[in-house]
Amino acid sequence: MTNNMKANNMSMMKLVAIMALASILLLATRHVSLNNNNQQMQQKIRRTLVGSSSDLDPRTVEEKEVAPMSSSSSSNNDNNDFDFRVMAGLAAIITGLEHAGTTMFANMLYNVPCIMGAYETGYLLAESPAEIDSLHPTYEWNRNEVSNSSRNGFHPQLNYHLSDDDCQAMKEAKNFANMYQILRHKSRLFSSEYIPTTNIIMADNDSHSHSSASACETPYQIIDKSPSYIQPEYFEDILEKTPMVPVFVLDRRDDDKEAEEKASAAHRRHKTAIIHDNIRAMQTKYPGRIHIITFGDLMSRPETVMRQVFSILELKDEWKTEYLEMKGLLSKLQNFPDSVRAEIAPWLFQEEDADTTTTTAAVTTTTTTTTTSDNAQQDAA
Repeated sequence: MTNNMKANNMSMMKLVAIMALASILLLATRHVSLNNNNQQMQQKIRRTLVGSSSDLDPRTVEEKEVAPMSSSSSSNNDNNDFDFRVMAGLAAIITGLEHAGTTMFANMLYNVPCIMGAYETGYLLAESPAEIDSLHPTYEWNRNEVSNSSRNGFHPQLNYHLSDDDCQAMKEAKNFANMYQILRHKSRLFSSEYIPTTNIIMADNDSHSHSSASACETPYQIIDKSPSYIQPEYFEDILEKTPMVPVFVLDRRDDDKEAEEKASAAHRRHKTAIIHDNIRAMQTKYPGRIHIITFGDLMSRPETVMRQVFSILELKDEWKTEYLEMKGLLSKLQNFPDSVRAEIAPWLFQEEDADTTTTTAAVTTTTTTTTTSDNAQQDAA
């Protein structure tokens, strides 16, 4: 009897052990399945276009599939399976050294139909959209209660003019692509109510007036201009946050007389050298993303520079000499007060010799920027 009881106990223990093992295996299988489902859901969310054209409140967003990256993209971010540039409506980023012409260059691009931007954006300096209100003074500059006094030749009415609700919606964006999308729908700079959808360029002779574009889709594309992006502590982070977006860096050479006067102190020259070293490192790490333009080239041969820029942005067929006189931007601002339009004065470029500059590269994307730019500047001179 005792032996039978022992045998029964052993059988019972084996059965319990088998059932316990089966339960563990079942739970493990369910855990793997849940993880796979979570990964698939995260991938789907990452590939979706957040927001709708009618209401971009991030609390009531609509998911839409986003086209995959183009194979022709010059991006080093292989882990991004969506087209950030299309999703955000971000045409380009402009940054650069102080007094190197970032504002002038941005205004040149604002001549282009269907593209617009403010005096300065800078939201990418924040760790996330929720923290953009920590950015001073750019956050205040782009709110609707700013004063009407001009700043560095750019009228406050040409900033984003955002309300409290607009700013809150941007802060609640799920990512920076969604934030740009909300900004473009909220700011009047991208609205046909303030910026006409048809951009008319008036030639000097009214009989030769011509239209530069048909009606644009709204909201227009945005250009994010912020000189602070070039600082070494921010630059790589900016590139990581904006895959596929071309970045234009406005540079100055040490032998530019004006730049030398503005950066004569030894510590500033050292800081500039650190910035240049970091730019070269980022050009190697992010090939094709960074395009360098020197202030000297922009001033001495603007049409050569801008034709190459338009080619990079796939806008080369839209370049017009009238843009040097800001006629495209002025026509966009036809609904703004005369006091605002008066701030947009034609830039005084030096005369460009078409016979000697049309074949010389003025915009460089390789790490040999300094040598190439210096040679180009000597040719232009």
